Amino acid sequence: MTRLSDYDCIGFDLDHTLIQYKLDSLYPLIYNCFTQVLVKEKGYDPSLLEDDFEDLKDFWYASEVLVLDTKKGNILKLGKDGFILRASHGTKQMTRKEMTDFYGENHIWPDINSLKENPIQHSTIFRVFENYFDLPVMAICARVVDIIDEKIGKPEEYNFWPDIISSLKRVF
Repeated sequence: MTRLSDYDCIGFDLDHTLIQYKLDSLYPLIYNCFTQVLVKEKGYDPSLLEDDFEDLKDFWYASEVLVLDTKKGNILKLGKDGFILRASHGTKQMTRKEMTDFYGENHIWPDINSLKENPIQHSTIFRVFENYFDLPVMAICARVVDIIDEKIGKPEEYNFWPDIISSLKRVF
């Protein structure tokens, strides 16, 4: 017998069908679909395909709205008026000093006004991760930053976001 408590999340699909999601199965499926496209069609490092999903669990189960600073490779938890409450560079949690190095003494994200003007904007500057289906893509972005840093060092500016968008379009 199936019980509602057996599922992590229950929602309505786009056609208003009640769907039961098993997130432990769904996230790796979404992650694998996107990383296949990034590796096979966009030439990304094959190590994306070898990730252990247990290592990415912090990203899988982040149940809050997070923002990707696409140019700096940082994932931000923002407070009121753009104050950065918490941040990671790729999958690595940032220290207060690192946050200061990126965003100044006040730890204010400079693009907060753009976000306030259009919170669902899909720009080249930032991406808001706001629901369960975004989490695997957020983890992919974090891993791509890690791999770029490992292979070539931290660039002045990251430019992987257009490939992520094109992969999203390809998969869907």
